[in-house]
Amino acid sequence: MNLNHIHLGVRDLGGALDWLDRIWHLKPRFQNENSLAGFSTYDLDKHGPELFADLAARGNPRWASSEGTNYNLSSPSPSSLTWDRYLGDMLAHNVALINVFGWNDPTPFGEATRSDEAKAAYRKFVSGQPLK
Repeated sequence: MNLNHIHLGVRDLGGALDWLDRIWHLKPRFQNENSLAGFSTYDLDKHGPELFADLAARGNPRWASSEGTNYNLSSPSPSSLTWDRYLGDMLAHNVALINVFGWNDPTPFGEATRSDEAKAAYRKFVSGQPLK
């Protein structure tokens, strides 16, 4: 079985994988010659350290932020991370693709994605400036 997307709300990726094996007898792989692991990257201020530690334990493979924005689903509330840090942390941990969600969304997700701070971070990234 090849999984292509895991929501960070899983909280314990290793435990979730163990559960899939124990209950369903599945040993999902997140990466092969044709695909990368994909994660939703909401609540990155809360779940990022777990994600980055798990990726490091797996040899820091390339991965994708399949869907996310700098907003907390669990609260719901704005993230404590700056946009520079939200994007910069993923880039510093070998992300290959970042799909920022919600540009046309009228909810707080879209507001976060379209914020002046977000736009400034996007400009820094595309111009090659470092993100903090």
